[in-house]
Amino acid sequence: MLGKLFDRFLHEEEELVDELTNPQEKIRGFTKKDLFFSMAIFLVALAVRLYFLFNVADPQNAGDGWYGDTYHHWQIAYLTKTVGLKEGFLRLWDLKGMEFFWGPVHPLLLTLFFSLVGSSSIIIARVLSLTFGAATLVLFYLISVKYWNRWVGIGAAFLGIFNPVAIFNDASGMLEPVGYALLLGGLLLMEAAPFTAGVIWAFATMVRAEAWVFSLVLVILSLRVLKKAGAIPKLILGFTIPMVLYMKYLLDYTGNAIYPFWWNYLANAKGIWAEGFDPTFTSYQLDVRPYLLIWFGISLVLAIFVIWKKPKGTLLFSLGFITWAFLGGFFGLTHYLKGFEPWFWYIRFFVFPYLFLGFLVSYFLFYIIPKLHINLNHKIVYFGLMLPIAIIAIAIQPVWMPILSEYHKTDATWARTKRWGEETGMFYKEGKILMPEGYPSYTYSLVQYGKVEGKNILGQMFDPFYYMEGEPFDNWGEARKIVLKWLKDENVRLLLADKTIVAVGPQRIDNRRYLELIRREPELFNKVGALTNFAGLGEEILEIYEVYPGKILLDED
Repeated sequence: MLGKLFDRFLHEEEELVDELTNPQEKIRGFTKKDLFFSMAIFLVALAVRLYFLFNVADPQNAGDGWYGDTYHHWQIAYLTKTVGLKEGFLRLWDLKGMEFFWGPVHPLLLTLFFSLVGSSSIIIARVLSLTFGAATLVLFYLISVKYWNRWVGIGAAFLGIFNPVAIFNDASGMLEPVGYALLLGGLLLMEAAPFTAGVIWAFATMVRAEAWVFSLVLVILSLRVLKKAGAIPKLILGFTIPMVLYMKYLLDYTGNAIYPFWWNYLANAKGIWAEGFDPTFTSYQLDVRPYLLIWFGISLVLAIFVIWKKPKGTLLFSLGFITWAFLGGFFGLTHYLKGFEPWFWYIRFFVFPYLFLGFLVSYFLFYIIPKLHINLNHKIVYFGLMLPIAIIAIAIQPVWMPILSEYHKTDATWARTKRWGEETGMFYKEGKILMPEGYPSYTYSLVQYGKVEGKNILGQMFDPFYYMEGEPFDNWGEARKIVLKWLKDENVRLLLADKTIVAVGPQRIDNRRYLELIRREPELFNKVGALTNFAGLGEEILEIYEVYPGKILLDED
């Protein structure tokens, strides 16, 4: 009995009448009305997100100290534009050596828009991500129209438009909205344009490492649902060609053809990224692990079920449940749990899972319920079912309180970072600034408020110290020539000496080596200021030194 019920819901061939669409028109594809609703969804979602960005949040503060990755992605894009592209074909650039850790699509998109707009503001990155976030809701709508009916899409989009987690994260300037828009775009085009869908899924892997998994899964599952002759070879070819080129690109620049996948999963899952940090789990992490594992188990069962039953829209269901299982398993089963914080439930990792949950609610209300009885398949019923959608949208608004509470904790950090850039800019005159690699938001402030160009910013990760084995000061006579020659050749005129130990990926870099260098070679440096934790008499974090490369005398001089 239960099996027959599932078959009825998942495999019924005869479509129920969608009161907003003429059934004859749907056979020919999307209608003008579909385009109207798509545009309306996009514009409303865009307006809500832009309102949040410019009227609720600080457009310049993406969450400094909390959402630091936004500034890191900006840093890669900006330095790619000002330095990297001059060094080689599509050469990405970073001060932390992580330019290939994610993928080239997002930084290259930002580089393009920086050039078109004539600005390097973080606002461009944030508008880019919220635009893709709004596009994601349009894609949910169109996929729903394609496989079920217009009401399913309207309900899913409505919940997504007013979801606080989605609004906040779409406006954050992060990568996920771009990646998921590409995944859904390929899903929408899979049957009509399989080659294009394959290409789009390949490009999704060039945004986030998770898409290496999700795109490959979608390609494999598409082999079970594509029926049109010649569609499967086209899709595989569309996916394979750009992937081979991308892997060659990675091999040339990193020596590893699967570099993003390798480091994201080897480092995070096996714990290499966590080496040197506290090896124990917090009580909260241990408490939340059983719930993550339950979530993983249920999601995996649901994913297997829909893959086996092959309902209409199999790939959307599969992507949603596999994303759920991926997050539950990745956090619950690996060392990545060490980074799990109480506020993780409302950051970028969970945006698509929440959007997919909203889709499931809409699918149940507007597709499953009308199938229960013919009298329920009526325009009045559909409009009535929008009431629970509206109630849910209102009920989730209190989620704004913890989100904004966490966000506004970063106000003081951003004020400090902004002040750092302004102060450093006052000391800078010419040549290059040599700065620690662990402060992407400071790099942004230095460019935006200190008016220092990217070509004049040099990261300490690329100094000779970084590549020396052992303690360089134990054999300072030999190491001295290498270090001082490098400072002279690079025309370093301003030095930021870090008084802390900075975590850079799986390593901890002791930037205090420059304080020792200054102690040994005092005639080459002059302290002109310091950057403090707070205005006035706060703790000094970075010391600022003028450098006199003209005073450096080596044997060859």
